[in-house]
Amino acid sequence: MENFNQQQPYTDYTVVGSGANTGASLKTFMANVFLWMFAGLGISALFAFLFATTPSLLQLLLQQRVTAEWD
Repeated sequence: MENFNQQQPYTDYTVVGSGANTGASLKTFMANVFLWMFAGLGISALFAFLFATTPSLLQLLLQQRVTAEWD
């Protein structure tokens, strides 16, 4: 613990991204994030529709829920 307050020489660093290229790469990254979120939402909607329109799947889902609550 005696070395805790000593200054560390952090002079060896490099800037990863700078300038106009950083804005473009950030925009691309965020576009990909929203694309994956949209895909996940679409898959969730597809399964919600599938379970809502198939009585046997809906019954299985509700039965599993009731069984889990009684445990």
